[in-house]
Amino acid sequence: MTLNTLALLLIVAAGIAASVYLIPRRNKGLQRLLVAGKKTEDAGGRSVETDDADSWISALRDRLYFSKGISPRPPAFVAGVPVLFALAGFVMVLLGGEGLGAVGVLVILLGPTVVYLDSSRRSQTRRKAFAEDLPQFLLTVASAMSAGLTLEQALRELSAGASNVVEEEFTRAMQGISLGETLEAALAEMAERMNSPELLTLRQATTIGRETGSSLTPI
Repeated sequence: MTLNTLALLLIVAAGIAASVYLIPRRNKGLQRLLVAGKKTEDAGGRSVETDDADSWISALRDRLYFSKGISPRPPAFVAGVPVLFALAGFVMVLLGGEGLGAVGVLVILLGPTVVYLDSSRRSQTRRKAFAEDLPQFLLTVASAMSAGLTLEQALRELSAGASNVVEEEFTRAMQGISLGETLEAALAEMAERMNSPELLTLRQATTIGRETGSSLTPI
């Protein structure tokens, strides 16, 4: 087997690995609502935050996926795809000649790029679905409030099923509130995560309503 053949095999292997992981998969309830907000219970039954790994891979997954509300990719994808591309590119650099070394450098850079583009693509898809479903969800919330529920009660009740992106995000927000976060802070975090100006408006309306005692239902 020649070095050229070996280089091509490595490139093909990297491409196949990336393609397999980039194939859209079912959300599975946002991977059980992102592992229940990365919370578990200690020996005393209290809910505490856990860190599944203190490695840079875990931190990178959180940054690229968890912070955007996306169910994280397996560590094998986040670390493995760049490594495969790096190996293929390194072999090409070693082979050199006829510009192959320059191409090898580009191949090395493709790995991190694939991971970043994957997170960006999935984030954009999720944000688009959120924006499409949010109006109907808020109308349903308003109806529930007209029936006598508070805003927080309505959000908690209607997001319990977590059957779409909006319900998943509000369920995540409700988990934060259960752990001591304010509704306004939870809405602000969700607005940033989903890049949603409508949620910022809802947060402002919630703050004004609490301060003035006015009804949020018409708003």
